[in-house]
Amino acid sequence: MDQAEEIEKQQLTPKDLLKVKNYLLTQVTLRIEGQEDRTVTPPNKIIEYLEETYQEANIELRKELKAAVYRDVVHDIAGYGPIQPY
Repeated sequence: MDQAEEIEKQQLTPKDLLKVKNYLLTQVTLRIEGQEDRTVTPPNKIIEYLEETYQEANIELRKELKAAVYRDVVHDIAGYGPIQPY
């Protein structure tokens, strides 16, 4: 099942999903910036912050969609996100 089908099942619009991703990305980034040592944040620490933020926000997504959102957020923070055009 692809992400578009998952969005439809959750009754989320792509715009809503983008808001969720951006919220999680912003909150996790703020947590990382609050660390004393910000040189390298391992993926497992990013996931820990992401899970804390997800639970605090009381967000409920289907398992597959949640995994896709987590992957996107971790990739964006770790630098594996999509390449932006100049």
